Formats: sequence, C-alpha cells, structure tokens
Amino acid sequence: MLVPTRRLRLASLCCALLMSGLAAAQAPGPAASDAKAGALSYPDGRRYEGPLLDGQAHGQGVMLWPDGTRYEGEFVAGRPEGRGRQRYANGDSYDGGWSAGKRQGEGVMSLANGDRFEGRFEAGIASGLGRYLWAKGARFEGELAAGRPSGKGRLQLPSGDSYEGSFVLGQPSGAGLAISAQGWRFEGEFRGGLPTERGRYSAADGSELQQPVAQAVREALSLKLPPTGFLNRPLAAAMVCTRMPKPDVPSTGSWKGEAVYRFVVTVSDGKVSNVRATALKHPGPQKVDEVLVASFTKTFDGYHCPGNHVFVQEFQVRVD
Repeated sequence: MLVPTRRLRLASLCCALLMSGLAAAQAPGPAASDAKAGALSYPDGRRYEGPLLDGQAHGQGVMLWPDGTRYEGEFVAGRPEGRGRQRYANGDSYDGGWSAGKRQGEGVMSLANGDRFEGRFEAGIASGLGRYLWAKGARFEGELAAGRPSGKGRLQLPSGDSYEGSFVLGQPSGAGLAISAQGWRFEGEFRGGLPTERGRYSAADGSELQQPVAQAVREALSLKLPPTGFLNRPLAAAMVCTRMPKPDVPSTGSWKGEAVYRFVVTVSDGKVSNVRATALKHPGPQKVDEVLVASFTKTFDGYHCPGNHVFVQEFQVRVD
C-alpha cells in the first residue's frame, strides 16, 4: 500500500525575511568615475548626498530616511550595490555586501539587543554558512536557510548544554549528539529539539543507560534555540502566497520502504527560480530516488509568493 505523507516546512510563512526596503531595481549604469557630486530629495522623504549619474545615485554616497535610517556606501543606478553600512532606526546595523538594494554576500548584522550575526546573505536573507551570537552567551555556527539554522551546525547554550548535528527550521532535528551540562549524552535522532527513542543514552562516565530513561535525563538533553533578534520575524501580512498542493506520488515499481526529502526553494520576484533537494532518508535504488525527486519538484510548479525569499519544505513517502 502506498502511503504518502507530507511534513510542511513553509519557512517563507514563519521565518525571518530580512528586507532592505530600498529603491526598486534598475539596470546598472556606467562607471562611477563618470558621476558628478550632487544631492537628491525623494517624494517619500529620503535624501541622498553623493555622486550622481543620469540623475541617479551612483558611486560612494549617503542616503538618509525620515525615521533616521542611514546608508553609507556604494550605489549603482540609484540603489545600494557593492559594499555599504546601514544603520536602522531601531538601533540595528548591517555592514557588508549589497546587490540590487538588498543584503547580499558576506556581512555582519549587529542588533540593538546585543545579538550579532556573521555570515552570508542571499536576497536580504541570512542563508548559507554563518554564526549567530546571542548577547546572553548562546552561539550557533553552521548552515542556514531562509534565515534559520537548517542543515549541519553546532549549538552551545549558556547553561553548558551543547548539540552538534542536523537542524531543521531552527531546531535540532535529525541525527545529532547532545551533551548536557550534567554530563548526560544522547547520540541519535532528534525531533524539534527533543531526543527520541532512536539512539544511545549514556551517563557522564560513559556507561550506557537502558531505555526508557528517566524524565529528568530527557529534559536535560532537550534543546531549544533562544529567541533571536531577526531570524524569526514574520512576513508582512500583505504578502499572500498560493497554497502548496499535495504532491502526486508516482509508481515506484516493486520498491518498498521509506524516503524523506528536504527541498530548499528559492523564490525570485514571486516565482520559484530554483529547487534543491536533499535526501534525509534515501530510498536506496537510484532510479527510485530520481523518480521521487522529479515528482516532488514538480509540486512547486505554479507556486507564487510575492517578493524574493527562500523556504524549506520536507516530503515523506512510505510504501508498505
């Protein structure tokens, strides 16, 4: 019997989308060396001082917003492009790469609450390798997608608890190793930051504990990321996305078993521009893998969500 199930991870609906709110994209203009010093005032209250080319900000300049936000750095055809630093009205600041008016490439985000993120940004969103340092002492180092830890990483908490392994949507999920401040250890499968029955529990002296273990041991080995300054900000309510359809599960011949896939989906200008699949639990035969990935990838055809962002979704299929 074919029993498809789906575990939806629409990070685009609940996770951090870091948007610059800058001018709309236009084609890059000529070299900045051709620009002349000047100034501009915009209908929305922004002011720009610096080189102008064809009536647009172009070169090393400064832009100020009515609320006190300030950007100082490189411009191309009216938008931040290259290297620049932006200080926001709420006290946050970003120093790093820009492209098409959004944070892009390597950069550092310093938050007013003392938190700090160092790593890569894509279309304004923390994605790729990075490091998040909490003001209260916690730290995460590893892979991020759609602004949240996703993939491989390491979490160290102020309590002395630590975790190294797989993350999904910001929480330890999948294979990993947790060590509590008391010395308890669990190596195995996690779900939402909680250790499961699938793994090995041991005491500080290395001796293995028989399952089921005491509730106090489970609680000591449970992990949860502290609240973050920008990784969990919700999307604006005005951004309405189409509903993700249930995937069609194709015929897999005589194959029986279970497979789990994680898809990292990039949306550009409202449309899906790239889909990257990773098998969290491989079905085994390559042909079955190819058929399942192709079928699940097709699910994203026609999906639409305004703006530029990345989301993560998982599909699980089981054939008995």
